[in-house]
Order: sequence, then structure tokens, then C-alpha cells
Amino acid sequence: MLAQIISVFALAFSAFSYGLARRAFQLSKESAVNSRRPVLAFVLEQGGWVVKNVGNGPALNIIAAEAGPDLKWQYPVRLPPLGKDEPFPLTWPVAQHLFALTYEDFAGIKYWSRCIDTLSSTGKGVKVEGWPRWKNSEITPYWKASKQR
Repeated sequence: MLAQIISVFALAFSAFSYGLARRAFQLSKESAVNSRRPVLAFVLEQGGWVVKNVGNGPALNIIAAEAGPDLKWQYPVRLPPLGKDEPFPLTWPVAQHLFALTYEDFAGIKYWSRCIDTLSSTGKGVKVEGWPRWKNSEITPYWKASKQR
């Protein structure tokens, strides 16, 4: 009888230990992703709107767009990669106060940032409401954006 109690206790302790180890692994994995995660924010400065990487890692494959009140996204522009603390001024005329970006980190994990009348939000994935899948030919490179608008 005592042997059975000890066996049950050992099995329960093993299951508990496994659960703790699994949770610790998940937390360390999330911490590693967050330590390299870029976070792009729209900042209104005296010269106009600036996109700034306030995160920890480089932001790649950045596409910025603006929308009207109907949430129809327009004027997609591909921005250059942005390193940590690196700003990028939006030099083309920006008529709206609803902006969004999609971008990736160097591991290919996708993120988004959105600004509505200076209220910002960010997230993982591509969850910007109404965000279309533009063809590369529909996206203007940043060096041509100010000339085309």
C-alpha cells in the first residue's frame, strides 16, 4: 500500500515538474522573440509625421498606407528597413490621420502598427482591418512617393 502511495506521489510530482518546465520554456521563447521585436510608431514632429522604430530589432519589408474615414487603405509605400531607434520621415503629402504599417522582423514574424488621430496600437500578424494584399507593382517605393503624390 505504501509503495502505491509513493508511486502516485512520484507520478504527480513528475507531471507537475514537467508542467513547470514547459511553462518556463514558453516564457523564455516569448522573451527571446520580444528581445528582437521591432515596434514601429507614428510620431508627429514639427516637420510632420515620422515613423520610428521604438523596438529592439530591425523592421524589414515595411509597407505604409493611409486611409480615409471609410477605412479604405490607399497609397501603399514601401519604406526602407529601420533599425532600433531609427526614424523615417514621411516626406510625401499626408492628407489623413489614419495610418498603418505592416512589417517583419529578421525571423519573418509579421507585425502591424496603426495610428488613428495620434492614438497608436501595435500587434503581431497582419490584422489591420481592411488591409489589402497589394501586388508589388501597386506599392510605391519611398524614393518615388513624394514625386507621385
